[in-house]
Amino acid sequence: TGDGGFAVAFDTGGFADGEVSFVILNDDGSPRFAPRRISQPSGENLTSHLGYDPRHNVVRVGDGYWVAYAEDTGDYEAQVGSAIVRVAVVDAEGNATLHALQAPVDQIENRSPSFIEVDDRIGLAWTAGSIIWICGGCITDYDMHFVLIDPDGLVPANQVVTQLHMNNGIKSPIVARDGSDLLTGSMLDFHALTIPATGSIACAAAE
Repeated sequence: TGDGGFAVAFDTGGFADGEVSFVILNDDGSPRFAPRRISQPSGENLTSHLGYDPRHNVVRVGDGYWVAYAEDTGDYEAQVGSAIVRVAVVDAEGNATLHALQAPVDQIENRSPSFIEVDDRIGLAWTAGSIIWICGGCITDYDMHFVLIDPDGLVPANQVVTQLHMNNGIKSPIVARDGSDLLTGSMLDFHALTIPATGSIACAAAE
């Protein structure tokens, strides 16, 4: 937080009633305020989750914070639904304004958002691919997407860059800076197993 504290986002609830909460901790671990829900309330086949694998879901921007998570809408018995990435802009008291990164597309899920600071803008990586309703030897088809976000308007500052999957879907990406380029770390999905993978994105100034 810049003054010895820590901004923390965490999941509450379960698979069917998940929500995302936020709190700021002092340097001794005590909360500055009661945890606040920063996602939409669960219900009506809507849930929100940060995800199971650690990533950079929280970033400080000015006097506030951005928190990225996946929001699911779907009826799992009817096998219809989608997932989008939400970015919550949170102030120092835990009040949040929600922004959708993309419109929902039926049978497509956008997951595992991860931030990185790139000069005066914030970059966001996430995965997108088909929903697998019944898992029996299944392997995901997730591609990884990356975009810079203009902090003034929370709008894309470039065209979305995509790292295409090959035989195995890309899961849980994180991004690191390497000079003017970006390195990506992720997992390739082998149903019951995963293996580590790396990639890179070359940045070039627009003409």
